[in-house]
Amino acid sequence: MLDKNRDAIACYDKILAVEPDDTIALFQKGLAFYDEGQHQEAIACYDSILKIEPNDKDTLFQKGRALDEDGEYKEAITCFNQALEIDPYNMDAIFHKAEVLFGLNRYQEAITCYDKILETNSDDIVVLYNKGNALCNIDRYKEAITCYDKVLTADPDYTDALYNKGDALYNLERFREAIMYYDEALRVNPDNINILYDLSDALFRTNRYKEAIMRYDQILAVEPDDTDTLYQKSHALYILGKHKKAMACHDEILAAISNDTVQLENIGNSLHTMERYEEAIKYYDRLLEIDPNNKAVLCNKGFIMCHYEKYKEAIMYYDKALVVDTNYMHALSEKGTALLVLNEYEEAIECYDKVL
Repeated sequence: MLDKNRDAIACYDKILAVEPDDTIALFQKGLAFYDEGQHQEAIACYDSILKIEPNDKDTLFQKGRALDEDGEYKEAITCFNQALEIDPYNMDAIFHKAEVLFGLNRYQEAITCYDKILETNSDDIVVLYNKGNALCNIDRYKEAITCYDKVLTADPDYTDALYNKGDALYNLERFREAIMYYDEALRVNPDNINILYDLSDALFRTNRYKEAIMRYDQILAVEPDDTDTLYQKSHALYILGKHKKAMACHDEILAAISNDTVQLENIGNSLHTMERYEEAIKYYDRLLEIDPNNKAVLCNKGFIMCHYEKYKEAIMYYDKALVVDTNYMHALSEKGTALLVLNEYEEAIECYDKVL
C-alpha cells in the first residue's frame, strides 16, 4: 500500500510540474499523503487547492480530517464548519465534526451533530452508539440506554453496545440488570477483560461474592499481578469468612507492589478504615521496612496495637513517631490515651498538656 501511494505521489508530481494548479492532481496527492500518515503534507496540498477554489467542500472536509489526525482539533472543526456552510447536509462532515467534539469532551455539541444525522438516517447504529456514549459522559444514562436499545434491536450481538448499556445501568445502580448485559457481552466476547472487571464489581455490589471471586480468578488468570483485582478478591473472601485466603491475596499484592510506598500506604489505610487491622499491619510493616521514620504509619500501627490491647507496644510506636516529630499532636493524643489505660496518669497528663 505504501509503495502504491508513493508511486501515485510521484505521478501527481509529474503532472503538477507541468500544471501546478491542477486541483484534481493536488487533491489525489493529498489523499495519498493522508493514507501514508503524512498529514502536514496532505494539508499543504489541500491549502494549494483552497487558494484556487476556497469553497471546495470536499477539500475543506479532507483538510479537516488531516488536521484531526494531526491533533489540530479546533482547526479541524473550523474546516468542517466551512464545508457545512457550503453543504449543510454533508453527513460525513457532520459525523467527523461530532467525533472531534466528542474527543474534546464537548459532548452536548457532539450530540447535536449526531441528532442532525439521525434526522436523515434514524437507524444508523454507529451514530446511535456514539450518541449513547456521549450521553453517558454527561450522566444522561436513561437516554443513552434508549440509544443502545436501538442499536441492539438492529444488531443484538453488538458487544460494545451491550457492555456500555451494562455500564449505564450500573451507573443508575440497576446492578442486576447491568449483570445481564455484561453476561451477554461476554457471551459474544468472552475474553474482554474490561467487561469482566465491571461484571465482577456488579456481582460484588449485589452480594454475589462467590460469583465475583470466580470472575476475579478469570481476570487473574490473564493478569496475575493485577493488584486492584487481588484487593477486591480479598474483600469478597473476607466477607465470606475466608480470612486465610484473603491474607494470601495480600501476600500476592505485597509481592507485586513491594516498593510502591504510595500504593502500600493507600491500601494499608483503606484496610485500617475498614477495621481490618491484621491485613493493614502487613502493609504498614512493609512501609516501615522502607521508611522507618514514617510518622503517620508509626502512629497507625500504634493505634492497631491499642485495638489489640497491646498498649506498651502501642506506646513504643507513638514514641518512634515523636522522635521524628516531637510536636506530632496525633501521636501525643493517642499516647496519652494508651497511658491512661495503663494507669500512667502523670505521663498521660504530660501528653495531653502538649496537645493543649
